[in-house]
Amino acid sequence: MGSPFKFFLAALLVGFVSSSASACIVVPPRWWENEKVKTAEDCSFTGGGRNDYLIGDAANDLGRGRVYQILHDFTSETAVVTDCKADEQVQIYAQGKDALTSSCDSEIKVVSHLKPNGPVDLDFGQNLENLSSEVRRLGYRVNQRIAFDETGARPRDYPDFYCGCKLYYPDSPGANL
Repeated sequence: MGSPFKFFLAALLVGFVSSSASACIVVPPRWWENEKVKTAEDCSFTGGGRNDYLIGDAANDLGRGRVYQILHDFTSETAVVTDCKADEQVQIYAQGKDALTSSCDSEIKVVSHLKPNGPVDLDFGQNLENLSSEVRRLGYRVNQRIAFDETGARPRDYPDFYCGCKLYYPDSPGANL
């Protein structure tokens, strides 16, 4: 058995192990591979956060000066609602039984909790304080500011969370941030 055969066996074993037992291992990129956030015209982005794991879907207009965007980070998904006129933001997390059953193979998807499929109406209330109160009443967690793992993040790692205001409400206070 020559060295090509041993190499083949080693490669086969590594492939088998990496495809089954270690499917949940997330390997962070080396610090020198960290890239600047890439933002598209619809405000979707990739490469956010210190390890480039934060991804944002396209911004959506809710009307009345509000926009929202879905963020993905590892195994979680959150909804960010911005009131462009009041320069306020809230971040809504999926909770309940989803949080207990989450694993590396399944995200905690906030989208399934949003209207029309779920109870959370992102357009609820006259302001984001009303929305936050209603979302908490329904049993979900809310942050009054955008939160992601900022430890070691550089300015180039921060997405423009007000991009939706610039896109849909360019004359609003939120568009000037």
